[in-house]
Amino acid sequence: MSDDRKVSIDELVISNMYEQEALVRLLAKKGIIAKEELLTKIREIQLEQADKRREN
Repeated sequence: MSDDRKVSIDELVISNMYEQEALVRLLAKKGIIAKEELLTKIREIQLEQADKRREN
């Protein structure tokens, strides 16, 4: 059955947040990545993107 239900941006953002949190928890639980390592990488990417926006 086709589901043509429209979702709001808020619903998409929240859904994405839950999916990312689940992945982070699984990776941390399995010892694949430390939460602090992930937070460091997130900050690094945020700074890179901020620099790119300033260049444009």
